[in-house]
Amino acid sequence: MSCSRLWQEAATGKRADADKFGAGWIKDQPKDVGFASYLADITLARNDLPAAEVLYRRVIELQPDNAVALNNVAWLMVKANKPGAVAMAEQANAFAVDHGARVIHFTPTSASWCGTTAS
Repeated sequence: MSCSRLWQEAATGKRADADKFGAGWIKDQPKDVGFASYLADITLARNDLPAAEVLYRRVIELQPDNAVALNNVAWLMVKANKPGAVAMAEQANAFAVDHGARVIHFTPTSASWCGTTAS
């Protein structure tokens, strides 16, 4: 099964097949950060927030400076009312600035998210 087929199956209700493939791939290719990130994105897109957080944290284990995964975990932590979201977002921002990436910043004073370009 290709990544596009995985996305298609996840989007068309064949979630069990997609989940089985994803879990098998992760088991067989535990260091494939690209697939882990892709699987996390699919899981987030289908609004399975707790599972998406687990998958993004896996990406962070494999690639600790992944600003996108750090940022997504921070956002998921806010959604779940978990402590530590601001620190995680700040860590994402620190890595993003190093790479000139676009990230979403959590603004503690307004408790809202807004898109900004790291500079």
